Amino acid sequence: MLLAVLGGLHAERQKTRALEQALETAQSSLEAERQRTAQVAEATQKALLTDLHDDIGASLLNLVYAAPTPEFADQLRAVLQDLRDVVTRARATPGTLEQTLAQIEAETRQRLSLAGLELEWTQDLEPNAAPVSKPLLFHLFRLFREAVSNTLKHANATRFAVRLQANQQTLRIEIRDNGEAGNAETPGQGKRNMRDRADHLQGSVTWRAATQGGTKILLALPLNAALPE
Repeated sequence: MLLAVLGGLHAERQKTRALEQALETAQSSLEAERQRTAQVAEATQKALLTDLHDDIGASLLNLVYAAPTPEFADQLRAVLQDLRDVVTRARATPGTLEQTLAQIEAETRQRLSLAGLELEWTQDLEPNAAPVSKPLLFHLFRLFREAVSNTLKHANATRFAVRLQANQQTLRIEIRDNGEAGNAETPGQGKRNMRDRADHLQGSVTWRAATQGGTKILLALPLNAALPE
């Protein structure tokens, strides 16, 4: 009887070991398949991003050069920059705030220069080596583009001034032009877009008449907010 019981226990142990080995094999197969799927997805994404950047980007650039008016060219250029942002956002790791603002300044200066406007850019940033989050990077570029577009479309300005201050928690942006002051109470699509982006970043945006004419935009954006990608 005892031998029979011991034999049964031994058989059960062997079954348990066999089940454990089968489970380990299945888990290894699932992990290998997951890795293969991730590799295929990454390769597909890279191919799509390359096509977007090279093919559609090149087509948009040709349209910019063939645009019948400077205004239409600027609109196309803004679309091209948006496309490049989408590709960059998917590919790259964001840099620091200082690096991000340097890119925004270069792009803003180029757009304004092509339209004959002068850019005054001043900034006072506390040292911060932390990378800018992807949502903040994404919407910062678009907030500046919207502000530039609104000025080019409506203000009839000759100068565009940007002043930035940042500590470890908050980025404050003041944007002024010397054109025709708009009505701060009139929503307009551009203002709605900027307000939506500021809200998404858990910040605020207001418009005021500048003291020497034109319009002033005031933005306050938290740098450490937990934001959805």
